[in-house]
Amino acid sequence: FSFALSTMGRSASEAMKEFGSFKTSLGGIASLMAGMTAGSIAAAGAIGAMAMKGIESAAAMEHLAEKSGVTVEEMSGLSFAAKQAGIGQDQLSLALARLAKNAAMAAEGNKQQSQAFAALQVSVKGADGALRPIGDILLDIAGKFAAAKDGTAKTAIAMEAFGRAGYQMIPMLNLGKEGIAAFIKTA
Repeated sequence: FSFALSTMGRSASEAMKEFGSFKTSLGGIASLMAGMTAGSIAAAGAIGAMAMKGIESAAAMEHLAEKSGVTVEEMSGLSFAAKQAGIGQDQLSLALARLAKNAAMAAEGNKQQSQAFAALQVSVKGADGALRPIGDILLDIAGKFAAAKDGTAKTAIAMEAFGRAGYQMIPMLNLGKEGIAAFIKTA
């Protein structure tokens, strides 16, 4: 009988050791799962933050496009082209707003503005007599501008069309119509 008790005691002791190992394994698995859950939550949070930034960027791009008189797609491409030329979005937006104002003034018959666009051989009015889209006018100016010789006359024309931001637009305008159009297309 004592032999049987002794054997049972050893078996119970071994079972407890095995249970302890099993418990340790379960604890490790639980810790791993908790880490994975925390990682999943962190990843989901990061994805959510990226989505919010994307939404905010899209809203900002729409706002800039609206203020500048171009489509969102054009603004996106123009912003990319401007960035490549070292021009900030605020500078671009200001220059486009000034171009829109000056083109409207030329379309209304303002002599100074009409002469500036005539010097570039860029029409601000379409065949129907209405003001052309600002994006189209910008591309035409860039086409003429890229072909012109560098110098003070080129800077003066840029400033006449785009206001004080004109001289900052020169690197972008030098990309030419096709260069800027390529940026717009890829955006």
